[in-house]
Amino acid sequence: MEATDTTETPESEPQSGSYLRVRWIAEHFDVAVSTIYALIDSGDLPAIAIGCGAKKALRVHRDDFEAYEKTLRTTTQTATSPAA
Repeated sequence: MEATDTTETPESEPQSGSYLRVRWIAEHFDVAVSTIYALIDSGDLPAIAIGCGAKKALRVHRDDFEAYEKTLRTTTQTATSPAA
């Protein structure tokens, strides 16, 4: 069996339909990992927990990530639109 590199960076985006690591999302947005955990804790960014206890891993489905990113674009565009 051939070993594959599973390191994800913004330059090598994961395939659609896959789950994303918190670290990849933080790098994508150029923010701290703790910022992404706060978004997950607040419920703004849905995630699944794999495992149990302190060693559990959180993953975000690609579709949820893209939906969240879209709300950021909409919010930003609305906030920066000139007043009528």
